[in-house]
Parts: sequence; structure tokens; C-alpha cells
Amino acid sequence: MVNTGHKLGKLGLAILENFVASKLGEKFITELRAPADEYIAITEAMQATADRLWEQWANERLWNAIFNDLPNNNELLIALKQSVKIFYEHPTNTHFGGVLESILKDRGGYTEEKIQKTVKEYITVLTEELALTDEPFRENMRGLSDLRMVKILQNVEQLLAVQQRSVDQAPYNNGAPQFAMSKHIINFDTLINEKTKGFVGRQFVFDALDTFLSEENCGYFVIRGEPGIGKTALMGQLVKTRKLIHHFNVIQQNIRLPELFLANMCAQLIARYKLNLAIPDEPMGSSILLEQCLQAASANLANRPLILAVDALDEAEWRLLPPRVNVHFLPPVLPEGVYMIVSTRPDKDIPLQVEKRCDLDIEPDLEGNLLDIRAYLENYAKRSEILVRLNEWAIDAATFVTELLQKSQGNFMYLRYVLPAIEAGKLGRGGIGELPKGLEAYYQGHWVQMKVEVGGTFAETHERVICILAVMTEPVSLDEVADWTKISHRDVRLIVQAWEPFLLESVSNDERLYRLYHASFADFLAKQVDLRDFSELVATAIEAKIERARDGQ
Repeated sequence: MVNTGHKLGKLGLAILENFVASKLGEKFITELRAPADEYIAITEAMQATADRLWEQWANERLWNAIFNDLPNNNELLIALKQSVKIFYEHPTNTHFGGVLESILKDRGGYTEEKIQKTVKEYITVLTEELALTDEPFRENMRGLSDLRMVKILQNVEQLLAVQQRSVDQAPYNNGAPQFAMSKHIINFDTLINEKTKGFVGRQFVFDALDTFLSEENCGYFVIRGEPGIGKTALMGQLVKTRKLIHHFNVIQQNIRLPELFLANMCAQLIARYKLNLAIPDEPMGSSILLEQCLQAASANLANRPLILAVDALDEAEWRLLPPRVNVHFLPPVLPEGVYMIVSTRPDKDIPLQVEKRCDLDIEPDLEGNLLDIRAYLENYAKRSEILVRLNEWAIDAATFVTELLQKSQGNFMYLRYVLPAIEAGKLGRGGIGELPKGLEAYYQGHWVQMKVEVGGTFAETHERVICILAVMTEPVSLDEVADWTKISHRDVRLIVQAWEPFLLESVSNDERLYRLYHASFADFLAKQVDLRDFSELVATAIEAKIERARDGQ
């Protein structure tokens, strides 16, 4: 916990005095340990909350009203003392928040909206800090079904997992607050787990990588392959099995800027190797700090080989860089003992001028790639629903594997879409011969099928919604899509459900967000319609909303 120089404050002390008195009382001597642990946990959590919000809130008067000023109404102070105990034992109880709202109303000068937002933020941060540091409180939260509490717990447990993985349960560098440090580290666990489901093979890639590591004292290992070949799954598997410091460029989430990459990688390096370096407040415009981190970490021979993984350089923002500047400002020369594994599409002219570079092209018809797809299909053919389809088609598993291997054209993304559709009985109803050949043919077939099913309104409904999602650089909500397309929320939800296999759903602040699952589908859409029209549609809608806000509407 950072020392900001701000004490807990009169209000916090008054709360804690009552908390301690009620929890300890006459049994203080005989039951010292558990109540004392609770006292310490809530004291530290309230102090950390005060520190965090002091940094975040520009309104000092508001901070003092929450943390330092005693209520004018003594009854509110009494109620607050009681409510904090209830909150500690029952985090979903609304009494604590209600009392805080009453205190701010009693103080005066704040709108109802500002009061509710302030109290919600305060309780969220306090809950995070308690869950982070107090195992009994965290265990209590695991039994809750409240969606907001579930989300907070998920975030905390992800952070704890990152800490354990990166720093072996040691605190972050220089005593920085755990949440403050974690804001630089991007958690890709959800992406990695999704992409590595059912992972098989790729031994030929692992062998080539290990050969490179043994023969070179540093350098870049570049994995190249067309969309859908399985590059992200491969990088995810490397991260999982070899515990690599990593970064995934994801265009649909707008995780593509060099400053995000540099902060993420430097923070992981500083945390894992306990480097005496810090992340600057301003966005980094060069790789100077990254090189300092790599040099400092690799100076300890025990840290070698120091391997980093960077996925999808083709999805990074590199077109606006000055001439001869590497994507993400990657250093042209790496320190001895340092290696960078990167992946990219072969059809993109990514600026990456580096020394000691080894390229591995995963071609669709490469023997190792086809063997991996065959192994994946052989495992999938054992599933019960697939066996039902094989019986309907009157073919054996060997024929199924051979046919799908040929139709996939060596592309794992094809299998990701086609196999579940076969399982569900939505594809190949007339036999295996009806299955599309290749990923683009699958996209084309589904596009045409949806046009036929929806009819004349397709262009104004389904096409608008899907193309809006294709041009967005970050996940968006149904409400946002409805606002931009002028289609009702209900109809947007039904359209999204109809295109579910092509979308990825996530949750942020209790809100469901959507984006395209894979960039290859956006590439396909760009061949069907002019996506610039949809970019302009969104831009116009956002500008109109800003103008209405300025006009006070």
C-alpha cells in the first residue's frame, strides 16, 4: 500500500473504533486473533481505498466528505458505525451504501447522480481491497450470486493469479500498490483459455523453436501463417506451458498500440524479476525502458533464457509509424540470453528489421500442420454427436477424418466453425459432400443462407449489425449497436444470437459486450460490402450524441 501521506481520517477512525469495540469487547483477551485479523484487514482496506481514490478523484472536498469529515447528523455516524460491520460480514447488504449516500446528501452540494456514482465507486474499491488482502472475506464472496460481486471476485482472483505467476507471490516493485501496478499488466487468460481448448500437436514448431534457442544466443523467432492456421492457439499454448511473459495484439479489442504493449511487457518484467525500474506516467514513445528491463533481467544468468511471446503483429498499429521504425518499437538487437517469439500473417509487410531472426512458415499443406489437423479430427470423431452424424451419413470415422482434412484446406479456424455446426445438425444434413470447401466458402455459404432466411430486410438488419461489429475496434454493447443502427434492442439481441458462432461475448461492469471472434471474418465481410459506410455510420451517430450532450439534451 502506497503511503500518500493521508491518514485514515476522523470518519474512518470513528467507524473502526466502533468496529473494534463491538468485535472485541470483553472477549478481547480470550478471542484475540480472529477479531484482530478482521480489524487489520478492514483498516488496511479502508486506507488503501482512501489512497486509491485520492489519486482518482479530482474533487478534494468529495474525498474529505467520504473519508475525513464527520457527519453533521450524529445519528448518521451511529448508523455508519453499525453498517460497516454488516458490510464486512454481508457485502451485498445495501445498508452501508445507503448510509454513505445519506451522509453526502447531508453534506449538501452534490447531485443524486454524483452521490450514487461516488458511493458505488467507493464500495467497489473497498470490496476489491478487502477481497485482495483478506481470505475470509474473499471466501465469503465466493458464496454470493450477486453479479457485481461475482465480477469483482473474478477480477481479484485473476489479479492474484497474475501476481503468483509473475512474482512468485512477492509484492510488486518499490512497494507500489498491487492494483496500481496491475493496471499496466493486461490479463489475457480468457483469450488463452478459449484459443487453446482441445489443443493438439505443433511438435514441429516446438522442435524448430528449441533448435533456435540452442543454436543462437539471442534473437527473434517469427511464426508466420495465414488467418485461421492456429497462430494464436500456438502462442497461447507456449505461454501456458512455458510461463512466458507475453502480449497479444487483438484488433477487435483495440489492443494494438505500442504504448499498451510496452507498458504491459515492462510491467511483467519488473514484477517477475523484481527490477528497480518503474513505469512512467506518460505513454512510452520508444523501447528504451523495455531494453533496460531486458538487460537488467538477463544480467542474472539464472533468468536465461528469457523468452517473451508477442502474438499477431499484423493486428498491431504500425501504419502510422515513422519510416524504418519497428512495429511496437521492438529493439533491433536483443541482449544476450533474450529471445522474442512473435507471430504474424505472411501477407502483411510488417516493419520488423532485426538481427538474428529465424522465420517459420506454417503452410496449410505443410506435413506437420496436416498431421496436427488429422490428430484433432481423430479425437473429435469420438464425440457422441459426431458418431450420430456418421451413422446418418453411413460413413466411418476414417472417412470422416479424410474428408474434413481435405475440406479444411489445412485451416484450424474452419474446423472451429464447421465441427460444432455438424454436431448440432445445422450443417451437412444431406451428407458429408455438402460441407463447404475452405474457410471462405464456409463464410460465403453462411452469408448466403442468412440472406435467404431473413429475406428482403437482411441488408437493413443483419448486415448492418454484423458490419457494425466488424468495424469496431473494441467490444460494444447491444444498446450501442441499437443506437447506431436505429434497430430495437430486442431485434439486435435476436440478430446477435443468430450470428453467435462468429462472435465473442465478454462482460464488463455487469454489461455484456460483443465483437467478432476472428479477424478472418472481417476480411470476408470487406469483400461483400464497403465497410467504410458502417465506419461513417458509427462516427456520425457518436458525433450526434456528443452534440446533443453539449446542447444539454
